[in-house]
Amino acid sequence: MACLSIGLPVYNGEVYLEAALVSLLGQTFGDFELIISDNASTDSTEEICRSYAANDSRIQYFRAERNRGAAWNFNRVVKLAGGEYFKWAAYDDLHEPLCLEMCVKAIRNHPDAVLSYTRSRLIDEEGRHIRDYNIDFRTHSRLPHKRFYDLISRDYLACQLYGVIRTASLRRTSLLGSYPSADIHLLAELALMGPFHEINRPYFLRRDHARRSVRAYTTVKETAEWFNPGAVVHARMAKVNRFLKYASAIRRARLDAREKMLCYLALVRCIGVRMPKAVKGYQVGIIGSLKSSLRKA
Repeated sequence: MACLSIGLPVYNGEVYLEAALVSLLGQTFGDFELIISDNASTDSTEEICRSYAANDSRIQYFRAERNRGAAWNFNRVVKLAGGEYFKWAAYDDLHEPLCLEMCVKAIRNHPDAVLSYTRSRLIDEEGRHIRDYNIDFRTHSRLPHKRFYDLISRDYLACQLYGVIRTASLRRTSLLGSYPSADIHLLAELALMGPFHEINRPYFLRRDHARRSVRAYTTVKETAEWFNPGAVVHARMAKVNRFLKYASAIRRARLDAREKMLCYLALVRCIGVRMPKAVKGYQVGIIGSLKSSLRKA
């Protein structure tokens, strides 16, 4: 059994897919399985995947009979994984050759960490350097409420989610939800379990292009449809639901009563800072839900 499982969900990724595969297969760390889940692509994605799978036994290719949405596809590769560690890979991103080796080494050397990741570099359609994406996080803190607040209190690209994660920890989460900002929710849930370890080098190359989901789907409705075809999400309630899901994650976390209280207080603080005026009226209801969650904790 491979040490690391890499899950690559894809839909119509022919433009960048081959470069992503070459990047992964050329890593200095080779003890991995690469699980590709094709969400019923209609371009040449299937042919590309089958060609690479025929030449590298580490690749497993699975094709869905219909497009079931990005959330389903991302979660499917986790369920198929057999490694002690897991990593998501996007069909359009690249990795420097040392990326996997450094991440696996870091998580092995830090047994309390649930996730290890490198800093990120943004590249364009042609793979040219745009800029390094450096944001300082306190996710290395030993205090869960500090890690949690740091992740939910600001906007950022959730590049850490493409690091190496302990598979057992990931499977204790609710995985990727079918709603906007689900990636940040998942990071916050992981942060309640343990610290993240950052490698201070940009071995992860995140490609910025017009077809990337954050650019192609600009409204709450479009994003929800991308996550889950047929989903109906109202913009006003989307942000409210975000905070309720954070409360649910705290309730499920394996933390002592004091630390849970501090996490709830961090969430209430975040609501006061981030809730727009249009939904301020829901704050009382949200805080009431938090109190209910706290009584059950």
